[in-house]
Amino acid sequence: MDIQYINHSQINKQSWDSAIKNSTNGLVYAVSWYLDIVSPNWDALIVDDYQYIMPIPIRKKLGRNFFYQPVFAHQLGVFSAKEITPEIVGAFIDEVSKQVDFIDIKLNNQNPVPQKNIFYSRTTQILDLNKGYSEISTHYNRSLQSNLSKSKRVEFTYSVSENPEVLISLMHGMYKRKNVEGINSDDFSNLSKIIEHAIKNDIGKIYCAYLNDQICSAMFVLNWKDREYTFYGTNSLGREKRSMVALMDYFIRENTAKNSFLDFCGSNIPGVAEWNLGFGAQNHIYYGVHLNNLPLWLKWTNRKH
Repeated sequence: MDIQYINHSQINKQSWDSAIKNSTNGLVYAVSWYLDIVSPNWDALIVDDYQYIMPIPIRKKLGRNFFYQPVFAHQLGVFSAKEITPEIVGAFIDEVSKQVDFIDIKLNNQNPVPQKNIFYSRTTQILDLNKGYSEISTHYNRSLQSNLSKSKRVEFTYSVSENPEVLISLMHGMYKRKNVEGINSDDFSNLSKIIEHAIKNDIGKIYCAYLNDQICSAMFVLNWKDREYTFYGTNSLGREKRSMVALMDYFIRENTAKNSFLDFCGSNIPGVAEWNLGFGAQNHIYYGVHLNNLPLWLKWTNRKH
C-alpha cells in the first residue's frame, strides 16, 4: 500500500469531502470545514486518489511535531468506502510515526487495530433513533425514569436558539464545576464557530430549556449523514431541577422514527457514560493510539493521562 503524506496546502478539499461522505464510516469530525476550525493546518495521509484517507492534525512544540486529538473532534482515524483491516490501520500509524514525534489520537469505531501495546480502547454511547419514542423510552433505566418523573413536575419551556453563547456559557460553567481539564477559551471559540457554521448551513440547532424565563440547560445537535452529534451544558438551576434529562427526553421524543443515530460523543467517565446509557444507548468500542518518540528530556511532560 502506497501511503502518501500530503501537506495541508496540497489537499484537494472537494475530493477529500467526497471521500468522507462516501466512506462507510464517515464522521463530521473529518469533513474539511470541521477540521479547518479545530486544526487549521491539518495534513493528511492519502492512498490511491483518496481511496483511503486519514486526517493528521499537527501541533508544533519546541520544534517537534505532535499528532494530537483536537478538542471537540471525538474520533478521527482512517476512512474509506472500502474494507478497513487491522493491517491497513497499522500501516497508516506506521507511516505517520515517520513524520511526527508524538501521537495521541482517537481512531473511529470502524477502525480495527493490530495487536500492539500502543493501542488502547475507549467507549462511546450511541442511541438508535429509528424506533418510536414509546419503544425507546421503555429502555430508559430506573434512575433516569425517576429523574425524568421529577423533572416533569417542573414546567419547563423549550425553544431553539441561534446564539452559540447560550450553550458556550453553560458548558464553560459546567466544565469548571466538574474540574474538566484540557479545554481552554480557544477550544470554546472553535465550538462557537462550528455551531455558527452548522446553523448557517441548516445542519444544526441549539435546543434550550427554560424555567420562568431563566436558562437551565442547552444542547447543540449537529446533523450529518445518519448521525446526530450532541454537545450540552447545564447550570446549577438546571442540575437542581433536572432540566438536562427533560431536554434530552424532549429532543428524543421529537426526533424518533428517523433513520439516524444519536451520538452522545461518548465518555469513559463512569458518571457521564452511565447517564448516556440511561437513555438506552449502547456502548461502542473504538481505539486510541499513544506513541511517544520524543527525546527523554521532553517525554515526562507529555505522558499519557
